[in-house]
Amino acid sequence: MTLLPRLTPDYHVLNEWWATDGASTSAQPPPPPSTPMPPAFTDIPSDTPSDTFLPPASTFQSLPPPSTPGPSSAIQGDNQDATDTFTSTFPITTITDPTTTFTSFTESVVLSSFPISSSFPSISSTSTILSSASSTISASAALSSSTPQTESRSESVCLGQGLDPSADGILAALVIPSVVGLIIWLLFAILRPRFRQIYALREWFVQQDLRPKPLGSSFFAFLFPHVPLVPDVPSDVSDAGRSASQDAKLFPSDEQLSQRALWVGFLIVLGWSILGLAGALPLYLVSTPCNADLPSPAVFGGGYSTLQDLSLLRLLRLFDAQDIDTRNLATAIRRRASDDDPQNARVRIIILTVLVLVLGLLPALWKLLREFNALVAYRKRWLQVKCEGMDLAWLSARKAPGFQGWGERRLKDYIIKIGLSSTTLGERQDRNGTRRRDRGTRRPEEQPLYSADEHASEVDIQSLFTVGDTHHLALLIDERDEILENLEIAETRYIASFPFGTSSLAPTSFVAPSSYYKLRGLHGINGGRLSDSGFHPSFSDSINSRVIGSRFLEVNRNSVAYGRLPLGSQVIVEKDERGSWLPHIPDPRLFGPNYAAGTYTDEYGEGWVDLERETPDQDFHSAYNGIPPQAGPSFMRRPPKPDVPAGRRETFPLRKERDSHADPDSRPPPHLRLQPSQPFVRPLDGVHFDDLTDVYDHITRWRSRLKVINAEINEAQNDGYGEIADGQRIKGWLLVGRGLRHVPGVELIEGRAKEDIRWDILQNERTWLDTAVLCAMVVIIIVLLATGLTAASGLALSFAPDFSHYISFLNGLMNAHPLAAGIATVLAPAVAVTVFLFAALYIVNWAVNIYGSVSISGSQVLVFRIAFFILAAVGTIWLVAVGGLLFAMQAFNENSGVTRSITNGTIYMSMLLLAIIFNVAIIFPGILLLQPLQLWRVRKAEKAAVTPRQRFRAVYPRSYDPSFAISACVLAIVFASTFSLIFPLIAPAVVVLIFLTLIAHRFLIGYVYGRTHSQTGGLLQLWLVKRFGTLLSFQPILLGLIFLSRHFWIEGGVLIGTGVFVILFVECYAAHKLRHPGRNSLSPITLNSLDQFAGTAERYLEDDAGTSNDSSARGTRNRRGSMASVLEMMSLTLAVMPPSSQYRGPVPLQTENLDDLTATERAARTHPDAPPHLPALSFADHAEEMAGILYAPELIAPPPIIWLPNDNAGVAKQEALDLQKYHDLQVTLDVRATEDVLPRPISPRHRSHR
Repeated sequence: MTLLPRLTPDYHVLNEWWATDGASTSAQPPPPPSTPMPPAFTDIPSDTPSDTFLPPASTFQSLPPPSTPGPSSAIQGDNQDATDTFTSTFPITTITDPTTTFTSFTESVVLSSFPISSSFPSISSTSTILSSASSTISASAALSSSTPQTESRSESVCLGQGLDPSADGILAALVIPSVVGLIIWLLFAILRPRFRQIYALREWFVQQDLRPKPLGSSFFAFLFPHVPLVPDVPSDVSDAGRSASQDAKLFPSDEQLSQRALWVGFLIVLGWSILGLAGALPLYLVSTPCNADLPSPAVFGGGYSTLQDLSLLRLLRLFDAQDIDTRNLATAIRRRASDDDPQNARVRIIILTVLVLVLGLLPALWKLLREFNALVAYRKRWLQVKCEGMDLAWLSARKAPGFQGWGERRLKDYIIKIGLSSTTLGERQDRNGTRRRDRGTRRPEEQPLYSADEHASEVDIQSLFTVGDTHHLALLIDERDEILENLEIAETRYIASFPFGTSSLAPTSFVAPSSYYKLRGLHGINGGRLSDSGFHPSFSDSINSRVIGSRFLEVNRNSVAYGRLPLGSQVIVEKDERGSWLPHIPDPRLFGPNYAAGTYTDEYGEGWVDLERETPDQDFHSAYNGIPPQAGPSFMRRPPKPDVPAGRRETFPLRKERDSHADPDSRPPPHLRLQPSQPFVRPLDGVHFDDLTDVYDHITRWRSRLKVINAEINEAQNDGYGEIADGQRIKGWLLVGRGLRHVPGVELIEGRAKEDIRWDILQNERTWLDTAVLCAMVVIIIVLLATGLTAASGLALSFAPDFSHYISFLNGLMNAHPLAAGIATVLAPAVAVTVFLFAALYIVNWAVNIYGSVSISGSQVLVFRIAFFILAAVGTIWLVAVGGLLFAMQAFNENSGVTRSITNGTIYMSMLLLAIIFNVAIIFPGILLLQPLQLWRVRKAEKAAVTPRQRFRAVYPRSYDPSFAISACVLAIVFASTFSLIFPLIAPAVVVLIFLTLIAHRFLIGYVYGRTHSQTGGLLQLWLVKRFGTLLSFQPILLGLIFLSRHFWIEGGVLIGTGVFVILFVECYAAHKLRHPGRNSLSPITLNSLDQFAGTAERYLEDDAGTSNDSSARGTRNRRGSMASVLEMMSLTLAVMPPSSQYRGPVPLQTENLDDLTATERAARTHPDAPPHLPALSFADHAEEMAGILYAPELIAPPPIIWLPNDNAGVAKQEALDLQKYHDLQVTLDVRATEDVLPRPISPRHRSHR
């Protein structure tokens, strides 16, 4: 190393040079290398921070350096163009350790290539780092170790005097996402009236008294929906149970409670924004120099953005630059206007502390506690009145191995025996020991919980349902669903093959010549009507004879005409010449309805003609029946009826020709000239005759398979009930009752509804290994997310002081266009952070649903908690902390002012948080409204749908997902609770985001989201409000850490202590409000019963006479062949019958779920085009009958009802009648009007109770 002594110009001489306005200015050239350094600059304190400068703030400005700086000792010429250079070097900091002293110098190069009197010269700053050994080298010499040269385009300008790249990036982050968001909102406003099946779903899907008032088709009607912005939580619920609409007002749904939570957050952030703009911002701006007026902290380039003038950083740098005393608070108050603190910066810190604690923290905490108390009171009313104190719980067989092998009756008897049930659990026994239920009286579990003469038990299990292994049965039901879908597709295509009728008489079916149907041996025909001739055809003749709707007859095995037939028997008829057992199907091109070569005379001599509407030049011999239709039925007005010649009308069988010589008077009058039979319809133009035959074959095949698999499922269901009665292959038990949280080993299902149960999880319960895998996945997601956020924060710090010096590939941004550089360093990181966060939340949602809880509500709460932790801990705390650490790389390298630099970096990161909020403020609510993925899925499914059931499933509503609906608002509230007063621009942006989300959320929960899942009584919303209270501590803690880094010990300590106190207070207060009575509150009798239950569940007990399995149930298993329905199987095998339709217990709760397999009749009248006021069904469907039964859905699944489309020609109605009359298959049609409702056959249950 070599010694490089350097002479630094005197500051007075330098100031005089900058102030010269004459025609020429001279400066002393740098001294020769042998000139010693003036001692005035060698006595620099060693503890001077890295961002403190000795020269006055107004002496120098950093401007872009020249491309070729040249050393020059003087500025030449008067009023002439010349290139003049002035170079000066002065020290910045000196760092001393026991062995070495490091001094940082700044070298300024002044160039002038213009007349000196016309412009200000350009300056380039470089740095030279010198070191000297204090033990051997004098203080006037320095040891030069390196001389790095760094050029920077970043210009620090004051607010209002220009824009830097970071400010350009913030403007880009504001403008570009806002334009995209406005386009999304306008697109939604255009599409909303056109897709009523998506954006007005609650107007037609839910029951009539729960539907909101319809919105108009105006452009901005969705901004003013007929639902409240802030749902009310009434305290008077005395009218509960009167009607569903009244209960909906008294007990708002979880979605509406989320709306209330968002409203509370909106009010709090609105107050913070007013406080920040009117209170904190003047503290930072009034009578304080901007960052550009303060000494630049950069050694290798970079600087603070213009927007940082609007943050606390402006006030903090004032302390750093003027060396204001920050340790003695009393002295600062007494000498607030002294020379060392002319701006009263110390007093400003005190005022800011008071603003944060008194006006920022206390009102928000009071508002949150008030809302929390309201939600706690609401949940108590919901539990006591809506649920009547009833719980729904799951007891796994793994946690109760002692009950393995116990039948359901034995377990119920044991529960009654030990006193954990005050009812007979739905069973009664007569004097012979046979279980029965009194008819005409309310079942025991239908009795009121609270009677006038006795108090309810502390633990009362009122219903118990055994869940067995239904894996094989589930596979059969899935196969049946596929068969049903194929049958409905074939029937729909058959019905669509015929045009709309033009006659007032509905045609019966598609009629072909009699030989096509192999009609033979007809008897009892009189004038086209059937008469009772007493003739009964043989079974073989019946197969080869035509029946309406099919070429084959499928009879009931208990047929009166043919006697009882064994299952699986094959009917053998003679083979034809083709070697087939089936009758020959004639070629429809020769015998079909469109064969018009001449008049066809059948074997009975009756003449038939086909009067068609084709054009005269149509080829009747073609294999195709005209040009296929290009589009489906249109909802436009039907075109005018074309003129048809008198001889070309709808197809009728001709009347018999009379003798021309007959007496004219013998001919009947016109009004008595009746046709011998109903009119018939021909296939639709464009239908291939061979294709029509294939449709018939498909109908026959899938219809037969449906009947076969119905029998298989019926047998498997009966076996399942037998296993429940015998205690075989048991997965666990579902319990309904009071005080179930005290029962050992149970897991509460907070939704208290059948739709809330995860039946797949009950069949395949998760183990500790699944829990470990879920935890590992969450940890991996967090690590990957933290890595991505670290990269994004590094990119956002590109223009921070000295940061690009350590990340070399960022140097290219320094010379880029300011707008391009701003987009790359502000907008791009904000977009990246947004994408990373939402990708992490999506993966967490997927992982938790796969791992699963036993209830859907439990899974949603778990997902929301993990999402909240990710947004708060990783998306905010980690992002800010890692940004502060990266910002302090130069301080770590110099080992000086580390804590100050880290806290400066945390404030600097607030610009990235502001860009993130700008990025989602308008786009996220617009996406919530538009639902582009749901729109695409629905449109795709509608285009692919053929049957009414497929169309119903295509438009089936999606349920509310809180982890997605309010995730952006939660992230924004976390940002606001951390930086609302530190960087006041954040709070107004958060206000905009929450307000637009409130508008979107209000419309969605009122008109779009279906409440097909259960309600929890505000369980998740209580947790969210509690977490909002925890977030109130973020800003005091962060501000306290910032003050401690500046040695504001009192203010910092008070702020941090207050923040910690808020966390502890909120947790303790919430635990106190939500506490439940423990086991110590139970009576000794109840405790003894619970101990007996726990002891028996842990070990197996031998059978005794009082707890044996139901032998009668085993005896009924050989009667499966006579089981007529699921209800009879339950009654005979388990002695369990569903509650009457007039009474429905409080638990399980009713939801808006509509299963098209168990409530097909209701689904058939639930579509956007259905009339608004249809009469109610005259019967209770299967879903309503089984509402209180909690056996596995596969075990209580009924035979499906075939769902056919309706048509004006009457073909669908005739097909429905044929399927019900001849094949014992229930059918329903699309209901477009009152007359479309088909009469339902009497169910076996109702028939047996006549």
